[in-house]
Amino acid sequence: MSSPGPMRARRRLLLGAASACLWPHAGAQPLPEQVPEQVPAPGPWVPALPWSVQGWRLSNGLRVLLAPRPGWPLVSLQLQLGLGSLLDPPAKAGLAQLLLDVLSRGRTAGGELAWAAESLGASLEAQTQSLGASLSLSLAAPRLHQGLALLAELVLRPQLPAAGLEAARQQMLERLREAQADPAALAQALGRRLFWGDSAAGRLATPASLGRIRREDLLALQRSQLSPQLSSLIICGDFEPGPLRALLERQWGRWQPGAQPGQLPTPVQARPLGSRSLWVHLPEAGQSVVQLLAPHAGLEAAADLPVAQLAQAVLGQGYSSRLGLEVRIKRGLSYGASSQVESLPGGGWLSAQAQTRHEGAAEVAGLMAAQILGLGQQAVPAEELAARRSSWLGEQQRRMESRVGLAAALGEQIQQGLAPESPQRLAARLQAVDAQALQAYAARYWRPEGLRRVVVGDLNLAGAGLRALDPGAWVLAARDLDLESPLLRHRSRRGAGGTPGPGGSG
Repeated sequence: MSSPGPMRARRRLLLGAASACLWPHAGAQPLPEQVPEQVPAPGPWVPALPWSVQGWRLSNGLRVLLAPRPGWPLVSLQLQLGLGSLLDPPAKAGLAQLLLDVLSRGRTAGGELAWAAESLGASLEAQTQSLGASLSLSLAAPRLHQGLALLAELVLRPQLPAAGLEAARQQMLERLREAQADPAALAQALGRRLFWGDSAAGRLATPASLGRIRREDLLALQRSQLSPQLSSLIICGDFEPGPLRALLERQWGRWQPGAQPGQLPTPVQARPLGSRSLWVHLPEAGQSVVQLLAPHAGLEAAADLPVAQLAQAVLGQGYSSRLGLEVRIKRGLSYGASSQVESLPGGGWLSAQAQTRHEGAAEVAGLMAAQILGLGQQAVPAEELAARRSSWLGEQQRRMESRVGLAAALGEQIQQGLAPESPQRLAARLQAVDAQALQAYAARYWRPEGLRRVVVGDLNLAGAGLRALDPGAWVLAARDLDLESPLLRHRSRRGAGGTPGPGGSG
């Protein structure tokens, strides 16, 4: 048995050192009884060193963006593909995600794709969004050429085995089951469905829609959308751009367009479901999730986008945003309240969310609505506007100072049809937005009749305040949800267990 003496001695030394720091030595000046609070004023935004993005198209139409940053030890590769969820057929929501999952499970000349990526010390991530999908690979800079060859193998010789389809389907089904029991994920899905309705943006993958997808559907989508003309390759990190040009043309120029003409997402228009509010009874939830939805500028409203970005920063970005201030800091009703936005062709939406105790759900929903509508009723003070502008720009700058964040930001800009922008150009656009423009934007987009509300939690503990907030709200049990239905419930069942069905009647 080893002696505990040295460890105890070391612990005593550490405690002694800590005590010396906590207690003043003899003759030291005593600490003041009260230290006055002095909160520093927000300083001006300081731009980072300028950087540039080099872009061109290969002979087959593949768009290439190079962002060389000397000194970064790692390189991030991101392949943007035209596989957005907006292209999913109405009865087969989840098709784009399923195709990407099967592709990323595929095989290469050297074996399994995941094994090949790990052998390079790399991490492969696949993600599907509304406007497109991405395959991302991060690896050490000396392995750049091998990483490029691995991604090229995936699109030059895509593999869609039947076994891979079933494995990916089962994994998606498991994720759906987990989301059904997660109040935050369930509220997010229901909010999208309630706001967008039966438009392409409101389609959600369900067990029924995934069950309708066959291998022939994946092959048809691959033939039309897996095309260099609909794709972009982004490379960020420490590399020499010159030698890459010839390599990329030799390696990726062999990728031929799909056998069928591809398509871009068409404009969407919100077709909200028949209720402005939805209360979902999930008795096993530890807390309630409150979500508010509102319209937002679409991609075609180019003049509104800088104003919309700043309005979002004032409302719900960060600890000191208005939602955070009113819900968390002043009242302690939540650990955090925030918002996010999505701009699509034809329109966009704002999603604000907070998690609170069940009894506080109605109060939080009312506070969040008041903050959203309040931006259109009164101009934001100059000091607050300057602080939130600096916060938003700082967040973007921090993101673009990492290779992964820069690749993601460039990918999002490409998906939205925007020219790649540096923080300097973003700053110039936001500096031109004043309080009057922000108020006019909020008054035009954020009106009471445009708001939608979702609360997921234990409705038996929420009290009468939630029903009073909207007497016409749909009230459903989580177990009765059917996300494909325009009523969000199984036609053969109504709310049970003390939770009345849509319209408020039991």
